[in-house]
Amino acid sequence: MRLISSCRAQGIVPDANLLLVYAIGRYSPQAVARFKRTQAYSEKDFALLVSLFGYFPHIVTTPNILTEVCNLAAPLNRQVKNSLFQAFRMYILDLDEKYISSKEGGTDEMFNRFGLTDSVIRKLAGQGYLILTQDLPLYLELERQRIPVINFNHVRGMAWRGSPQ
Repeated sequence: MRLISSCRAQGIVPDANLLLVYAIGRYSPQAVARFKRTQAYSEKDFALLVSLFGYFPHIVTTPNILTEVCNLAAPLNRQVKNSLFQAFRMYILDLDEKYISSKEGGTDEMFNRFGLTDSVIRKLAGQGYLILTQDLPLYLELERQRIPVINFNHVRGMAWRGSPQ
């Protein structure tokens, strides 16, 4: 994909849901399909994320995305959540965390419709990063604004058909 090649040097920004799939998969690939928030995904989807992320020198995130990942994982039972958070704590060290203030994110035109995290993602996209999301409304809005974005469901579809990535 041309977008992947053109943004490779800068890095990729996964949304909170995909970063959660990745975090759970790193903890236990089998757990991806068992957890309520990620049950729409499979071990193959986790492997696809690993492959996709491996192509980029930087997996970029924000404090907002990381906070959402932790909040989305909150319903896990305490033992699993503790183990997941221990693994996630180590994984965070590998991420390239960028800070965009809430004040700046709140001034974004998308704030009223999409909230703070997605507004911050849009601000970050202006720095040349590729956005990876499974959120269709966010994908469509970023695509409309000609921001480099890929819908993970499209990548999944290509992988399921055996198309080159």
